[in-house]
Amino acid sequence: MKNILLFRWGSLGDLLVTFPSIYWLRNHLSSCWITLVGRKEYGSLLEKTGVVDELLSAEDRRLRPLFSQSPEESLQVRKWIHKYSWMMGWFQSLRTARIKESSFLTPKESYFFVYDSSQPKRVSRFFFDKTVECLQGKKPSLCWFNQYQKLPLGRREKKESLNLLPSRFVSSFSPFVVVHPGSGSPRKCWPWPRFLRLIQDLTHHRIKGILVTGPAEERLESQIHESPLPSSWVWLRNPSLFGLSSLISQACFYLGNDSGVTHLAALCAPQGLALFLKEYEKEWRPLGNISVLSADSIDMIGYDSVRETIFNKLIAHGGSATLNK
Repeated sequence: MKNILLFRWGSLGDLLVTFPSIYWLRNHLSSCWITLVGRKEYGSLLEKTGVVDELLSAEDRRLRPLFSQSPEESLQVRKWIHKYSWMMGWFQSLRTARIKESSFLTPKESYFFVYDSSQPKRVSRFFFDKTVECLQGKKPSLCWFNQYQKLPLGRREKKESLNLLPSRFVSSFSPFVVVHPGSGSPRKCWPWPRFLRLIQDLTHHRIKGILVTGPAEERLESQIHESPLPSSWVWLRNPSLFGLSSLISQACFYLGNDSGVTHLAALCAPQGLALFLKEYEKEWRPLGNISVLSADSIDMIGYDSVRETIFNKLIAHGGSATLNK
Protein backbone atom coordinates (compact mmCIF):
# COMPACT_ATOMS: atom_id res chain seq x y z
CA MET A 1 0.00 0.00 0.00
CA LYS A 2 1.32 3.42 -0.94
CA ASN A 3 1.53 6.30 1.53
CA ILE A 4 0.67 9.81 0.38
CA LEU A 5 1.45 13.04 2.22
CA LEU A 6 -0.73 16.12 1.59
CA PHE A 7 -0.15 19.70 2.73
CA ARG A 8 -2.78 22.42 3.20
CA TRP A 9 -2.39 25.28 5.70
CA GLY A 10 -4.81 28.00 6.65
CA SER A 11 -8.38 28.49 7.81
CA LEU A 12 -11.44 26.28 7.38
CA GLY A 13 -12.27 27.94 4.08
CA ASP A 14 -8.70 27.48 2.86
CA LEU A 15 -8.93 23.75 3.55
CA LEU A 16 -12.37 23.26 2.05
CA VAL A 17 -11.58 24.85 -1.31
CA THR A 18 -9.16 21.93 -1.75
CA PHE A 19 -11.84 19.39 -0.77
CA PRO A 20 -12.71 18.38 -4.38
CA SER A 21 -9.00 17.72 -5.02
CA ILE A 22 -8.53 15.66 -1.86
CA TYR A 23 -11.80 13.77 -2.32
CA TRP A 24 -10.85 12.95 -5.91
CA LEU A 25 -7.54 11.55 -4.63
CA ARG A 26 -9.42 9.49 -2.03
CA ASN A 27 -11.66 7.93 -4.68
CA HIS A 28 -9.01 7.33 -7.31
CA LEU A 29 -6.32 6.13 -4.92
CA SER A 30 -8.57 4.17 -2.59
CA SER A 31 -5.90 1.64 -1.66
CA CYS A 32 -3.47 4.34 -0.49
CA TRP A 33 -2.96 5.64 3.04
CA ILE A 34 -3.51 9.41 2.90
CA THR A 35 -1.99 11.71 5.54
CA LEU A 36 -2.98 15.38 5.64
CA VAL A 37 -0.83 18.07 7.24
CA GLY A 38 -2.93 21.04 8.35
CA ARG A 39 -4.78 22.58 11.26
CA LYS A 40 -6.26 19.84 13.43
CA GLU A 41 -9.44 21.73 14.34
CA TYR A 42 -10.39 21.78 10.65
CA GLY A 43 -8.71 18.70 9.22
CA SER A 44 -10.49 16.48 11.75
CA LEU A 45 -13.64 16.86 9.64
CA LEU A 46 -11.96 15.11 6.70
CA GLU A 47 -10.50 12.46 9.00
CA LYS A 48 -13.88 11.66 10.59
CA THR A 49 -15.59 11.35 7.23
CA GLY A 50 -12.87 9.06 5.87
CA VAL A 51 -11.65 11.47 3.22
CA VAL A 52 -8.15 11.20 4.73
CA ASP A 53 -6.75 8.42 6.92
CA GLU A 54 -4.49 10.44 9.20
CA LEU A 55 -4.11 14.03 10.28
CA LEU A 56 -0.88 15.71 11.35
CA SER A 57 -0.68 19.19 12.80
CA ALA A 58 1.77 21.55 11.13
CA GLU A 59 3.21 21.92 14.65
CA ASP A 60 4.10 18.21 14.83
CA ARG A 61 7.76 17.83 15.85
CA ARG A 62 8.39 15.51 12.92
CA LEU A 63 7.61 18.35 10.54
CA ARG A 64 9.84 21.03 12.06
CA PRO A 65 12.77 20.26 9.74
CA LEU A 66 10.56 21.15 6.76
CA PHE A 67 10.90 24.79 7.79
CA SER A 68 14.46 24.62 9.07
CA GLN A 69 17.74 25.87 7.63
CA SER A 70 19.67 23.21 9.53
CA PRO A 71 21.32 20.54 7.30
CA GLU A 72 21.14 18.04 10.18
CA GLU A 73 17.40 18.54 10.61
CA SER A 74 16.85 18.34 6.84
CA LEU A 75 18.55 14.94 6.89
CA GLN A 76 16.21 13.81 9.67
CA VAL A 77 13.09 14.76 7.78
CA ARG A 78 14.33 13.07 4.61
CA LYS A 79 14.58 9.80 6.51
CA TRP A 80 11.10 10.22 7.98
CA ILE A 81 9.52 11.34 4.73
CA HIS A 82 10.98 8.40 2.80
CA LYS A 83 8.01 6.22 3.79
CA TYR A 84 5.75 8.33 1.55
CA SER A 85 5.48 7.38 -2.11
CA TRP A 86 4.73 10.96 -3.10
CA MET A 87 3.64 14.32 -1.73
CA MET A 88 1.23 17.03 -2.82
CA GLY A 89 0.44 20.51 -1.51
CA TRP A 90 -1.85 23.41 -2.40
CA PHE A 91 -0.84 26.99 -1.52
CA GLN A 92 -2.24 30.49 -2.03
CA SER A 93 1.18 31.97 -2.73
CA LEU A 94 4.86 31.14 -2.57
CA ARG A 95 4.99 32.99 0.74
CA THR A 96 2.39 30.71 2.34
CA ALA A 97 4.16 27.55 1.18
CA ARG A 98 7.12 28.15 3.52
CA ILE A 99 8.52 24.67 2.92
CA LYS A 100 12.22 24.31 2.25
CA GLU A 101 12.51 22.55 -1.11
CA SER A 102 15.79 21.02 0.00
CA SER A 103 13.80 18.90 2.44
CA PHE A 104 12.38 16.95 -0.50
CA LEU A 105 15.61 15.87 -2.15
CA THR A 106 14.47 12.27 -2.38
CA PRO A 107 13.63 10.00 -5.31
CA LYS A 108 9.95 10.42 -4.44
CA GLU A 109 7.54 12.35 -6.65
CA SER A 110 6.16 15.63 -5.33
CA TYR A 111 3.61 18.10 -6.67
CA PHE A 112 3.13 21.56 -5.17
CA PHE A 113 0.58 23.95 -6.65
CA VAL A 114 0.50 27.70 -6.07
CA TYR A 115 -2.67 29.52 -7.07
CA ASP A 116 -2.32 31.82 -10.06
CA SER A 117 -4.62 34.79 -9.46
CA SER A 118 -4.37 35.79 -13.13
CA GLN A 119 -6.37 32.68 -14.05
CA PRO A 120 -10.11 33.20 -14.68
CA LYS A 121 -10.87 30.37 -12.23
CA ARG A 122 -11.85 30.21 -8.58
CA VAL A 123 -9.31 28.71 -6.25
CA SER A 124 -11.11 25.38 -5.87
CA ARG A 125 -11.34 24.72 -9.62
CA PHE A 126 -7.74 25.78 -10.26
CA PHE A 127 -6.42 23.32 -7.65
CA PHE A 128 -8.69 20.52 -8.86
CA ASP A 129 -7.62 20.89 -12.48
CA LYS A 130 -3.93 20.92 -11.55
CA THR A 131 -4.32 17.87 -9.31
CA VAL A 132 -6.06 15.75 -11.93
CA GLU A 133 -3.79 16.91 -14.75
CA CYS A 134 -0.66 15.94 -12.82
CA LEU A 135 -1.90 12.44 -12.02
CA GLN A 136 -3.80 11.61 -15.21
CA GLY A 137 -2.20 13.85 -17.80
CA LYS A 138 -5.46 15.37 -19.00
CA LYS A 139 -7.70 18.28 -18.14
CA PRO A 140 -10.79 17.25 -16.13
CA SER A 141 -14.27 18.22 -17.24
CA LEU A 142 -16.70 20.34 -15.22
CA CYS A 143 -18.69 17.14 -14.63
CA TRP A 144 -15.70 15.63 -12.83
CA PHE A 145 -15.32 18.71 -10.68
CA ASN A 146 -19.00 18.72 -9.73
CA GLN A 147 -18.84 15.03 -8.81
CA TYR A 148 -16.47 15.68 -5.88
CA GLN A 149 -18.22 18.53 -4.13
CA LYS A 150 -20.24 16.69 -1.50
CA LEU A 151 -19.02 15.73 1.96
CA PRO A 152 -19.71 12.02 2.65
CA LEU A 153 -22.09 11.90 5.62
CA GLY A 154 -23.90 8.78 6.79
CA ARG A 155 -27.45 8.44 8.12
CA ARG A 156 -26.24 7.61 11.62
CA GLU A 157 -24.16 10.78 11.81
CA LYS A 158 -27.09 12.88 10.62
CA LYS A 159 -29.34 11.37 13.26
CA GLU A 160 -26.78 11.90 16.02
CA SER A 161 -26.34 15.54 15.04
CA LEU A 162 -29.91 16.23 16.12
CA ASN A 163 -28.73 15.68 19.71
CA LEU A 164 -27.18 19.14 19.46
CA LEU A 165 -30.69 20.62 19.42
CA PRO A 166 -33.40 20.92 22.09
CA SER A 167 -36.22 18.38 21.94
CA ARG A 168 -38.82 21.06 21.16
CA PHE A 169 -36.99 21.76 17.90
CA VAL A 170 -36.44 18.13 16.89
CA SER A 171 -40.00 17.04 17.68
CA SER A 172 -41.33 19.27 14.91
CA PHE A 173 -40.62 17.90 11.44
CA SER A 174 -41.14 21.21 9.64
CA PRO A 175 -38.32 22.47 7.38
CA PHE A 176 -35.59 24.59 8.92
CA VAL A 177 -32.93 26.98 7.71
CA VAL A 178 -29.41 27.58 9.02
CA VAL A 179 -28.07 31.13 9.35
CA HIS A 180 -24.41 31.95 10.04
CA PRO A 181 -24.05 35.75 10.52
CA GLY A 182 -20.29 35.91 11.06
CA SER A 183 -16.95 35.73 9.29
CA GLY A 184 -13.30 35.97 10.18
CA SER A 185 -13.33 39.60 9.00
CA PRO A 186 -15.92 42.15 10.23
CA ARG A 187 -15.64 43.76 6.81
CA LYS A 188 -17.27 40.67 5.28
CA CYS A 189 -20.25 40.63 7.68
CA TRP A 190 -23.70 41.75 6.57
CA PRO A 191 -25.22 43.86 9.40
CA TRP A 192 -26.74 41.80 12.20
CA PRO A 193 -30.00 43.85 12.29
CA ARG A 194 -30.70 42.71 8.73
CA PHE A 195 -30.10 39.07 9.64
CA LEU A 196 -32.48 39.48 12.59
CA ARG A 197 -35.15 41.10 10.42
CA LEU A 198 -34.88 38.20 7.97
CA ILE A 199 -35.17 35.65 10.80
CA GLN A 200 -38.34 37.39 11.97
CA ASP A 201 -39.66 37.42 8.41
CA LEU A 202 -39.03 33.68 8.01
CA THR A 203 -40.69 33.02 11.36
CA HIS A 204 -43.75 34.91 10.18
CA HIS A 205 -43.97 32.38 7.34
CA ARG A 206 -43.62 29.45 9.77
CA ILE A 207 -40.01 28.67 8.91
CA LYS A 208 -37.93 27.76 11.94
CA GLY A 209 -34.18 27.79 12.02
CA ILE A 210 -30.78 27.52 13.64
CA LEU A 211 -28.50 30.49 14.23
CA VAL A 212 -24.87 29.34 14.30
CA THR A 213 -21.98 31.27 15.82
CA GLY A 214 -18.39 30.34 16.56
CA PRO A 215 -15.28 31.91 18.09
CA ALA A 216 -15.08 34.50 15.30
CA GLU A 217 -18.55 35.78 16.18
CA GLU A 218 -17.91 36.72 19.81
CA ARG A 219 -18.29 40.37 18.86
CA LEU A 220 -21.88 39.64 17.75
CA GLU A 221 -22.99 37.87 20.91
CA SER A 222 -23.95 41.02 22.83
CA GLN A 223 -26.12 42.15 19.89
CA ILE A 224 -27.79 38.75 19.71
CA HIS A 225 -28.47 38.82 23.47
CA GLU A 226 -30.04 42.26 23.16
CA SER A 227 -32.50 41.09 20.49
CA PRO A 228 -33.76 37.61 21.44
CA LEU A 229 -34.57 35.14 18.70
CA PRO A 230 -38.13 33.90 18.05
CA SER A 231 -39.09 30.84 20.12
CA SER A 232 -38.99 28.60 17.02
CA TRP A 233 -35.29 29.38 16.53
CA VAL A 234 -32.26 27.85 18.23
CA TRP A 235 -28.96 29.60 18.84
CA LEU A 236 -26.15 27.05 18.47
CA ARG A 237 -22.76 28.25 19.73
CA ASN A 238 -19.44 26.63 18.82
CA PRO A 239 -20.77 23.28 17.53
CA SER A 240 -18.29 20.72 16.25
CA LEU A 241 -17.69 20.97 12.52
CA PHE A 242 -18.79 17.38 12.10
CA GLY A 243 -22.08 17.96 13.93
CA LEU A 244 -22.68 21.24 12.15
CA SER A 245 -22.10 19.72 8.72
CA SER A 246 -24.66 17.00 9.48
CA LEU A 247 -27.23 19.60 10.57
CA ILE A 248 -26.66 21.77 7.51
CA SER A 249 -27.10 18.73 5.25
CA GLN A 250 -30.64 18.35 6.63
CA ALA A 251 -31.60 22.02 6.28
CA CYS A 252 -33.79 23.31 3.47
CA PHE A 253 -31.69 26.46 3.15
CA TYR A 254 -28.45 28.09 4.33
CA LEU A 255 -27.57 31.79 4.58
CA GLY A 256 -24.16 33.19 5.47
CA ASN A 257 -21.34 35.57 4.68
CA ASP A 258 -18.02 34.81 3.01
CA SER A 259 -16.76 32.41 5.70
CA GLY A 260 -15.41 28.94 6.34
CA VAL A 261 -18.86 27.81 7.50
CA THR A 262 -20.32 28.93 4.17
CA HIS A 263 -17.73 26.80 2.34
CA LEU A 264 -18.71 23.92 4.64
CA ALA A 265 -22.40 24.45 3.81
CA ALA A 266 -21.54 24.28 0.11
CA LEU A 267 -20.26 20.71 0.63
CA CYS A 268 -23.41 19.67 2.50
CA ALA A 269 -25.72 20.16 -0.52
CA PRO A 270 -28.58 22.39 0.69
CA GLN A 271 -29.81 25.35 -1.33
CA GLY A 272 -28.17 28.49 -0.02
CA LEU A 273 -27.09 32.07 -0.41
CA ALA A 274 -23.72 33.66 0.39
CA LEU A 275 -23.18 37.40 0.79
CA PHE A 276 -19.81 38.46 -0.64
CA LEU A 277 -17.60 41.43 -1.24
CA LYS A 278 -17.26 41.64 -5.01
CA GLU A 279 -13.46 41.67 -4.81
CA TYR A 280 -13.44 38.09 -3.44
CA GLU A 281 -16.25 36.58 -5.50
CA LYS A 282 -14.21 35.33 -8.48
CA GLU A 283 -11.61 33.45 -6.46
CA TRP A 284 -13.61 32.35 -3.43
CA ARG A 285 -17.14 31.76 -4.67
CA PRO A 286 -18.47 28.68 -2.82
CA LEU A 287 -19.23 25.36 -4.48
CA GLY A 288 -22.45 23.39 -4.86
CA ASN A 289 -25.91 24.94 -4.61
CA ILE A 290 -24.82 28.14 -2.87
CA SER A 291 -25.69 31.26 -4.89
CA VAL A 292 -23.91 34.56 -4.34
CA LEU A 293 -25.02 38.16 -3.95
CA SER A 294 -22.10 40.59 -3.98
CA ALA A 295 -21.32 44.30 -3.83
CA ASP A 296 -18.31 46.57 -3.43
CA SER A 297 -19.30 47.04 0.23
CA ILE A 298 -21.22 44.44 2.23
CA ASP A 299 -23.63 47.16 3.43
CA MET A 300 -24.62 47.74 -0.18
CA ILE A 301 -26.33 44.33 -0.39
CA GLY A 302 -29.91 45.35 0.29
CA TYR A 303 -32.35 43.53 2.55
CA ASP A 304 -35.02 43.24 -0.15
CA SER A 305 -32.69 41.55 -2.64
CA VAL A 306 -31.60 38.98 -0.02
CA ARG A 307 -35.17 38.33 1.07
CA GLU A 308 -36.44 37.93 -2.49
CA THR A 309 -33.64 35.52 -3.41
CA ILE A 310 -34.23 33.33 -0.36
CA PHE A 311 -38.02 33.22 -0.62
CA ASN A 312 -37.92 32.49 -4.35
CA LYS A 313 -35.53 29.59 -3.77
CA LEU A 314 -37.60 28.22 -0.89
CA ILE A 315 -40.73 28.26 -3.01
CA ALA A 316 -38.97 26.77 -6.05
CA HIS A 317 -37.55 23.89 -4.01
CA GLY A 318 -40.54 23.21 -1.78
CA GLY A 319 -39.03 24.76 1.35
CA SER A 320 -42.45 25.21 2.94
CA ALA A 321 -46.01 24.73 1.85
CA THR A 322 -47.04 27.59 4.14
CA LEU A 323 -44.60 30.10 2.69
CA ASN A 324 -46.41 32.81 0.75
CA LYS A 325 -44.90 36.03 -0.40
